[in-house]
Amino acid sequence: IDDLQDGAQFMINQGYADPARIGIWGSSYGGLMTLMSLFTKPGFYAAGVAGAPASNVAHAYPEQEWIMGPPSGRDFPARYQRQSALYHTDGLRDPLMIIHGTRDEVVLYADTMAMAQRMIAQDRMFELVTLPGANHPWDTENLPQTRFAYTRLVRFLDLYLHPAAAVSPAQ
Repeated sequence: IDDLQDGAQFMINQGYADPARIGIWGSSYGGLMTLMSLFTKPGFYAAGVAGAPASNVAHAYPEQEWIMGPPSGRDFPARYQRQSALYHTDGLRDPLMIIHGTRDEVVLYADTMAMAQRMIAQDRMFELVTLPGANHPWDTENLPQTRFAYTRLVRFLDLYLHPAAAVSPAQ
């Protein structure tokens, strides 16, 4: 998460990026990175989109075990909770969209619902795009649904990143 922010900050410092228009988005583990970036770095990103986000890494089997080791031992569950967006939702201050398919067998849709419930209880605003019957690769399920999801994603980012306000290189 710090590396992502450092990379964006470098681009800002070099004059390549507008600090008021930094967006972040990713899917699966990239969705987790998006959530954790928004939840732990409030105010840095103008908006984020998390697709099929692995919000509870204790359920991201077996991939997360390869990174963090098995969910057991003295430091479990604290070790997994530190890395799970589900337990950091109170940090959300910036616009967030979540895109998730209801038939995801890799990252549980139920985990997104648990996170949504926490954010609602904490009065955190977010947008949820539910894709009926979509699996983990939500953007390849069928063409109409793919168009729908990407249209929502682009409109969301356009709304918060204001691409029309960007200055062209010729100006």
